Amino acid sequence: MHRDLPEKESFWTPRLERIVLVATAGVATVWLLTLCLLPPERWVEFLSDDAYYYLKVARHISLGHGPTFDGVTVTTGFHPLFAFILAGFQRLLPLNTTALPRALLLFNSVCFLLTGGFIRSALKQLWGLRTANWGAIFWYANPNALLLVSTGMEGSLYACLLAAFFVIFSRIYSSPGTSIGFWNLLALAALNGLAMVTRTDALVLAVLSAGAICAPTILRRWFDSDEERSQLKSVRNRCGPTIFLVCNRCEPWEKQYFTCF
Repeated sequence: MHRDLPEKESFWTPRLERIVLVATAGVATVWLLTLCLLPPERWVEFLSDDAYYYLKVARHISLGHGPTFDGVTVTTGFHPLFAFILAGFQRLLPLNTTALPRALLLFNSVCFLLTGGFIRSALKQLWGLRTANWGAIFWYANPNALLLVSTGMEGSLYACLLAAFFVIFSRIYSSPGTSIGFWNLLALAALNGLAMVTRTDALVLAVLSAGAICAPTILRRWFDSDEERSQLKSVRNRCGPTIFLVCNRCEPWEKQYFTCF
């Protein structure tokens, strides 16, 4: 006589996943704090040449000289938002060789940690808590993402803005039967605008996001029956964000992050 065997409990329980998430985020935080507190002579081992260029331009901006590297010739060879944020830090910090680089590393660290939270929030809306936890774990354990912090460039800020954008975008796609709403559109526009003045390739994000939002509304007019419309909503809910992310121009960190699911 056949007897149903009791189901074996999965090793990866929700509680264990939360522990792994907290531990991964904790290890990353300790590593970032260690990075920020290193002696200045160690920074040359990982800060990129362009990071020092940013620091020099930001110092001139804070002193009222405008965007210039040498104090004489105006330059456009930098991404505006990141440079002006650094210039704001320089106005608040002493004019020495260590304060601004340390503030830069600390700012990038905060952006890195916020990005993990945004990733978790976005994925929770789309595919549930378990996927959200693992998405955040993969981000905090991603060496490429940590490298963005240590190079001292705008990549951490850009990743944070993209992840925040994805939170709003996911909110729209997780509720396909409701109106997008003015405030959601305003938030998307604001985050995309900030991303564009952080890196100009966010222009691609603006085009793709507009298409991804408008396409289901246009296609809905081609479906007459309730069943066909229900299928369209299901496609929009499940496939829309994936298509959007795959089509977007991906930086190396994005390729690792988006393909890990």
